[in-house]
Amino acid sequence: MNTPKTAVIPAAGKGTRFLPSTKATPKEMHPLLNVPLIHHCIEELAQAGVEKVIIVSHKSKTGLNKYFEDHLDLKDLLKKDGKTELVNRLESIENFPEVVFSYQEEQLGLAHAIYSAKDEIKKDDFFVLLPDEIFIPSKKEENPSLELLNLFNQTKKSCITLLEVPKEKVSSYGVAKIKETESNSLKVIDVIEKPKIEEAPSNLILPGRYLLSNKILDIISKTKPSKNGEVYLTDSLITLSQTDDLYGHVTKTPRFDGGSVVGFLKANLYKAMQDKNLKSEILELFQRIN
Repeated sequence: MNTPKTAVIPAAGKGTRFLPSTKATPKEMHPLLNVPLIHHCIEELAQAGVEKVIIVSHKSKTGLNKYFEDHLDLKDLLKKDGKTELVNRLESIENFPEVVFSYQEEQLGLAHAIYSAKDEIKKDDFFVLLPDEIFIPSKKEENPSLELLNLFNQTKKSCITLLEVPKEKVSSYGVAKIKETESNSLKVIDVIEKPKIEEAPSNLILPGRYLLSNKILDIISKTKPSKNGEVYLTDSLITLSQTDDLYGHVTKTPRFDGGSVVGFLKANLYKAMQDKNLKSEILELFQRIN
């Protein structure tokens, strides 16, 4: 396995939990403060040395493509108005890793979305980031993708981010069964999808950050669809753990479920509270409400 320089961001979903907003605006373009979720993902990947990001989209979601275009007219207008800081913000997008698009015509599961990008992935090992899983670090080292890269460099094997949650919440997630190795690494030996609380093998869930060997593509191609026709990444990860090893890293970076309205609101409030000016405004609002 070579040091991964490629990443996949699945973004073809319809975002039904955010209707009617997502009729016109892709969920991945919803802002964490004033910056879209997908922007945050690519910043995270850039810190981990990624040079190419493949966004798996749907052809109806044109807003994603437009975001990564060079808006020359807008920059010229801002320059004339002397708004240099805003120009710099736009140009920072142009300095991102290369962004290319693959398309998933039908939403047939996360594994199917990843496989849709196989022609762009080629023979590379690659990261996978789910953009509605929001991680908000307080310092650069709190970066799930960077944590996975460090674990990869130690093990030379596929690895996934794990997150500790209260036991009563495990039935909403994929839950890892782990085994501690002599080197104190956590080897993932099974993944149980949405288990009953009493049947959960741990309270470590999979919160949407992966660094995978290219071997996963062949495994996905042989993974049988579920009864609803979707190909689950969980099933492919189980096979990978049995044939080529799979390691986990328990992150401490604050995480929010940006796929739900409540989780998205919490993420924005948490992010705002990291800004001194916004924090004072929010605290003042809360005082007025109380």
